[in-house]
Amino acid sequence: MKDLSIIIVSFNTKKNTATTLDAVQVSLGKTPLISYQLIVVDNGSTDGSVETLKAYKPFLPSGEILCIFNKRNMGFGAANNQGIKKASGTYILLLNSDVVADNVDFSNLLNYMEKNPRVGILTVRVMLDKDRIDPASHRGFPTVWRSFCYFSKLQAFTKHIPGLNHIFGGYHLVHKNLSRIHEIDAPTAAFLLTRKDILDKVKGFDESYFMYGEDLDLAFR
Repeated sequence: MKDLSIIIVSFNTKKNTATTLDAVQVSLGKTPLISYQLIVVDNGSTDGSVETLKAYKPFLPSGEILCIFNKRNMGFGAANNQGIKKASGTYILLLNSDVVADNVDFSNLLNYMEKNPRVGILTVRVMLDKDRIDPASHRGFPTVWRSFCYFSKLQAFTKHIPGLNHIFGGYHLVHKNLSRIHEIDAPTAAFLLTRKDILDKVKGFDESYFMYGEDLDLAFR
């Protein structure tokens, strides 16, 4: 059994997927004691992704890559579920095909999960660029009130005002201190680290979500 299975869903992202695979191996190369497998599920790409993946070889000796090629786009959740069923890792990382994770300390993350067994999902600071965190990686569950505050811009107007940001900023939990480890309701599936036994227990993603929202539902369950 592996320590970590990394699942990447690919759909017409040939160059990005190769970059993502190379980048995550840079991080894994810094923690050679972690055994891992890379699982790529291609969702019926027509841009040459299939040929690129068939020729792709991991550049770390401890790694292996498993590719699943769907003839059509099965949806994000369903494709991840295919990867989860094939995963042999104690831990599973769901990683988007456009994420460059070349500076991640996987040893630290897995140790944190080991020491905190009540943590169901862990994510990192997912950045859109060097200055902006991806707001989708740091979400509260979208109640009617939180959604109203977000779409009416109340969250944006009050996010830097203590007290008010707690009342009006629940959609993205803007009152939380990003410099400290803290609990959130839901991360994005761009970088979602969890335990294989948890995914088995909740039966993975709800496949009635074709794309978008399935990670919120998974976190809620």
